[in-house]
Amino acid sequence: MDKKTINLICLCFLFVLFLFSCGVYSESVYEEKYSDLWTTVENAYVYCFPLVVVDATMKKMTNTEIPTTTQAPINQLVHSNLQFTADNKLVVSPNVDDIYSSAFLDLNNSAFIFVKPKTERFSSIQFLDAYTNTIDVIGSGSKTDNPEDEVICLITGRDFTGDVPDGMKHITIPTDIAWIIIRTVINGPDDMPNVEAIQNQTVLIPFDVYLNKETYIPPIGSYNPKYNFNPVDFVFNMSPDEFFKTANGIMLRNPPASVDGPMLEEMQAINVGPGLIFDSTVLGTGGIDKWNSMVENIELTLTKQTAQYMVALGDWNYYGEPIGDWGSAYAYRGLVAIKGLGANPMYVAVYPEADTDSEGQQLSGINKYHLHIEKDMLPPVINDGFWSFTVYGSDDFLIPNEIDRYCINDRSNVTYNEDGSLDILLQAEKPGDDMVNNWLPVGTGDFRINLRIYGPDLQKIKNSWIPPKIVQGLVSEDIPENNSTEIWEKVKDAYIFSYPLVLMDATMKEHTNTVVPTSEQAPINQFQHDDQLKNADWRNVVSPNVDTLYSQAFLDLNSTVLVFVKPKADRFCSAQVMDAYSNTIDVIGSGGGADNPDDEEICLITGRNFMEDIPEGMTHISIPTDIGWIIIRIVCNGPDDLSNIEEIQKQLFLVPMENYLNNEPYIPPKGSYNEDNNFRPGDHVSNMSPEDYFSTANRLMISNPPSLEDTPMMEEMKSINVGPGLVFDEKILGQNASVQWNQMLDSMNPVLSPYYLSFTEKLGDWVYYPSPIAEWGTDYPYRAIIAQVAFGANPISVAIYPEAAFDTDKQKLNGQNKYILHFDEGMLPPVLEDGFWSITAYGSDSFLIPNEINRYCINDRSNVTYSEDGSLDILLQNKNPESDLENNWLPVGSDDFHLIMRIYLPDMDKILNNWIVPKIENQ
Repeated sequence: MDKKTINLICLCFLFVLFLFSCGVYSESVYEEKYSDLWTTVENAYVYCFPLVVVDATMKKMTNTEIPTTTQAPINQLVHSNLQFTADNKLVVSPNVDDIYSSAFLDLNNSAFIFVKPKTERFSSIQFLDAYTNTIDVIGSGSKTDNPEDEVICLITGRDFTGDVPDGMKHITIPTDIAWIIIRTVINGPDDMPNVEAIQNQTVLIPFDVYLNKETYIPPIGSYNPKYNFNPVDFVFNMSPDEFFKTANGIMLRNPPASVDGPMLEEMQAINVGPGLIFDSTVLGTGGIDKWNSMVENIELTLTKQTAQYMVALGDWNYYGEPIGDWGSAYAYRGLVAIKGLGANPMYVAVYPEADTDSEGQQLSGINKYHLHIEKDMLPPVINDGFWSFTVYGSDDFLIPNEIDRYCINDRSNVTYNEDGSLDILLQAEKPGDDMVNNWLPVGTGDFRINLRIYGPDLQKIKNSWIPPKIVQGLVSEDIPENNSTEIWEKVKDAYIFSYPLVLMDATMKEHTNTVVPTSEQAPINQFQHDDQLKNADWRNVVSPNVDTLYSQAFLDLNSTVLVFVKPKADRFCSAQVMDAYSNTIDVIGSGGGADNPDDEEICLITGRNFMEDIPEGMTHISIPTDIGWIIIRIVCNGPDDLSNIEEIQKQLFLVPMENYLNNEPYIPPKGSYNEDNNFRPGDHVSNMSPEDYFSTANRLMISNPPSLEDTPMMEEMKSINVGPGLVFDEKILGQNASVQWNQMLDSMNPVLSPYYLSFTEKLGDWVYYPSPIAEWGTDYPYRAIIAQVAFGANPISVAIYPEAAFDTDKQKLNGQNKYILHFDEGMLPPVLEDGFWSITAYGSDSFLIPNEINRYCINDRSNVTYSEDGSLDILLQNKNPESDLENNWLPVGSDDFHLIMRIYLPDMDKILNNWIVPKIENQ
């Protein structure tokens, strides 16, 4: 997701670093009734601060020609698609519950129609003026509307005198600048397509276009490099002249409210007000130093001045009225502009916060706490409201942790106590499996916890709600377990057996979810072709391959027979054909059985019931399942070689047999798009309930029948109603089924368990996956674990993939060190004809590592320098060696990393018997 989204959509949380400024005023010209000049300067700064920050934010967010996920021209909506993680460091106290959309409006002689679509979730639209006053809220949190209904609004400025069409809600903004902030709840990454559907139905168009029923093409915006700033830093660095002259100019078109009369009179004494001309000489000698001193202390000053607005709620505190609807509470408005620009009024959201436990001690990850919520005392919400607990470190950012969990909310799969109460564990160490769903990781340092209550029931919160206590010490982890160990063993076996099948179905749905072929997707029975090599910006799939370009097609062989043509190719070009269980049925081209793998090969691909004759000259590939998958890998020798790859891709044919035999032109049918299939396949499968998962498996096994050698497994699974056409009933799993289900999944997750290592074999300091990889037989656990970590892996006759994460001294590879990967003369990775090898470095997140020369691998085509004795040293380090060995440098970043050696068409006899595997030595 675009990282700029954080700067732009969520700036309402970014301004923690803002501090206020002061100046010195010469008492000789100061009016008598204002004896304290600097009190006036500070009051003026505090009054103007939200106005100036909103103006700077608007300049930044509208500084683009067309809408992106981070910016949009004036009077146009920008839609974010970002969910925050601990890797995001641009916004403090990020919200992990909502996706933001926003727009800045210029209402000078303009009016707009805004349409909030019908929604079935929390979606709140806040309208603010230039001073951050909330003028109205529609959707969730509205005082008048049904939050789910469509609402059509007419947004006008203060001088609008026209008629308001029937059925429209009129929102009058008293300033020319208006700001719309939309918050839509998201239920995890897989829910993003649903949020995007709401965003796509949200409309903002000029009033006259709406009345005239004209087609609206938003005008192109503009880009000015001087507005490519961080608004926080920009305002923070303003001189007194810059700040107050900016404020005076903005106030001309954004007049202060009538309640501001006394403040305007006070500020006029130093020439701050609409259209006035401020002169910093009024600050006197040493004015700049005093200004800077005030800036450094203003947040603390305002915190003390606004203590009366902080409401205590047990161990918690929250910002109370009149937040979001300020009146003359200028100090409060200024403080919240620093800590959370664009804050909601209380009827939309309340944000209790705690940094101490029930004994008043600072929360620290060196201790263990449980946050105890009594039965019927969950945070009270109304309508479509929700709640969540989020922890932040002392730096106000999300805390990295092994399960990437940053909050627990009303949608989390937590386990309640027998009495109906809830304990949330706040600790650094992972608890026992029976309480891991209730664990909110807090790191090892000081932390605080925020409770976000959207759509709060304010009457209960103020009168009867007992907020949760944060108690130091352990909570009982005795959660009842299902007594039937035998049943759960069968469930685990059934899950392992059917996992590749269910994942294959999900991958096919996602990959074919398009109307026409693109570089990433294609309709069923059509090829998708990669058109670029991967780089460090590419984050879709872990451990990306930078040696080959892929072409892929998913096949539906139910009553369909296809002809596949692999063209003549003078390079490595391998076509792997798999069934629904990820078994490799055949390999065409490089690694296949043809006498000359470079030659053209014409294949007839059929399903299990095909009984006709095979045309002469064709290779028959019979797939025993209705689902088939073709993966074609073509070696690429860098960006300049892409056009040659494209020529090969153009000659890859996949057509129905009747069209091929009758020599008829074939126009592939258009596919279809279903937003429900816009997901990450692995996440989609891992989030299935037991009933969803096994019902899917049972359905798939009808048209993708298990093989005869699977009969013993089928007999075992039948006892829990898993098998072709059977009806699975989750009740068989007993009480706490969801808890035990998630425990089972965690135990098999290769990220959380060393389970997968049992399938590897060592090659010196390296490990690789041996046979029967991709030709599984009844090795169901091996098949399932590879489906998780390398779905669609090649058999070893085509490729092996040794990996290394430790050096020769068994120390973890880390970019703070310098390593040499040494190949003796004649001991480069052994390959057969047309084979090749490469070594690629990946960060701890398994993605390519950004570096100054954009080099991600060294391979047999690289322009490396060999030593005089014919050996080869590859330098693994963070910094450029800036020597004659720069061509031998593989950048590895500054953190932990690992290496993958890809050996295509490996000479396994040499590899296993006389190859000296390269060592990784720390220098």
